[in-house]
Amino acid sequence: MAAAKHHFCSEQEGREFYRLFREATRATLGAFRNFSESPYDLSLTDVRALLYLEQHTAGTGSIGELAKELHSSLGWASRVADSLAKDGLIDSVRDKRDRRLVHLKLTEKGAQTAHLLSASLQKPITASLSEIPARQSKAISQFLRSFVKRMNGQTSDILH
Repeated sequence: MAAAKHHFCSEQEGREFYRLFREATRATLGAFRNFSESPYDLSLTDVRALLYLEQHTAGTGSIGELAKELHSSLGWASRVADSLAKDGLIDSVRDKRDRRLVHLKLTEKGAQTAHLLSASLQKPITASLSEIPARQSKAISQFLRSFVKRMNGQTSDILH
């Protein structure tokens, strides 16, 4: 099997992809803003917390994990969790062995809301990917994995 050819990206192509990422980010935030109104009344931080609990913890997690996901302090994550609990979206339970630990679990209402949030992004992604050949879809997936890896600081060439 022949080695995959790597494409050299010009500065102009890089700018165009950056512009497209910004547009995609704005569109994503716009989709989530639909949940900032009644009956949901969720902030973007609330949305991120619900999606995190749904997608990365099978519906359960801790305040510490949530703080890490939100890039925030334990105090701020605790306030977010308290607000979501007040709205009936999560249950917040102290650990029986270590009272310092607080476990978070999506309620049925929270799981349904998180599912709606996920679907609001997954539907247009699936529709868009169905319009292109599978080979291109795989290339996009490979690109996004590489991009996320770089953005998460696993490679050092971002700042160089």
